[in-house]
Amino acid sequence: MHVEQPTLIAPYTPTVPAPSYTQFEVAVATWWSWKVSQLGGHVFSNVYIKDDDKTTELDLVVLLPDQLIVVECKDYSGIVYCAHDSGPRWTEITSNGKYSFYSPVYQNLYHCRMLCKCLFLHPSQVQSLVVFADTATLYELPPETPTSKVVTFSQLKAMSLCIDSKSVFNQDAFNAIQSSLSVWSRSDHVIASVHDSQFDANSIGKSCPLCGHPLRVRQGRTKFLGCSMYPQCTYTERIH
Repeated sequence: MHVEQPTLIAPYTPTVPAPSYTQFEVAVATWWSWKVSQLGGHVFSNVYIKDDDKTTELDLVVLLPDQLIVVECKDYSGIVYCAHDSGPRWTEITSNGKYSFYSPVYQNLYHCRMLCKCLFLHPSQVQSLVVFADTATLYELPPETPTSKVVTFSQLKAMSLCIDSKSVFNQDAFNAIQSSLSVWSRSDHVIASVHDSQFDANSIGKSCPLCGHPLRVRQGRTKFLGCSMYPQCTYTERIH
C-alpha cells in the first residue's frame, strides 16, 4: 500500500547529551546498529518526545528506509506471562515472588502513537517491538499483529529484516526523520528530570532498605510498596 510521504516539522528541540543506558539496552542497541548498518538505517537511544505538557521516553528507535521500529527493552527474569483475562496487567514470577506490571505491549503502542503524532507519520509506518532479556521465559503472550511483536533477545537476533520497496520513505522524509530523532535522542537533564518526575507522583517519601532508592506504590492484586529500581532491586512490602 502506498503511503503519502509526510512533511515533517520538529515539534521539540532539546539539546546536550543523552542519559546513561542499562547494559541490556546497550546490548540490544549494539545488535541493531550492526544490523541496520547493512540496510542504510540508523539507531537512536533514549529518545524523549513531548506531547503537550507530557514527555515520554523511548528506549530505542530504529530508522529503516521503509519504516520506524520502536523498541522497548525489558531486562526481566523468571516466567513472564499475560493471562487472557488480565487486561493491561502482565505477571512476572521469580524466586523472590510474583509481581504484576503494566503491559509492555500497551506501553509501547502508546509510544508508537506519540511518535506518529510528533513526526506526522501513518501508523502503518511505525512498528512496535518489545524485547525481553533471555533470562525471561515468555508464556501466553498476546497475539502478534503486523505492527506489534514480543520477542526475546535470542529471537530478535534470529529475525530476518527486509526492506519493502513500495513503502520506502523518500529522501527528504528520511532525512527529516533522522534529523528530528538525532535531536530528541540528545535530551538534556532538565527534560529527563521532567520525565522522571512524572513517576514521582507515586512516591511516598520512603526509601528502600536494601538499596536506598525511593519506594513507590505499585498495583498488583492489591496495592503494595515496591522499589523504584525494579527489576534491579526487587524489594517489596505490604501497605498496612
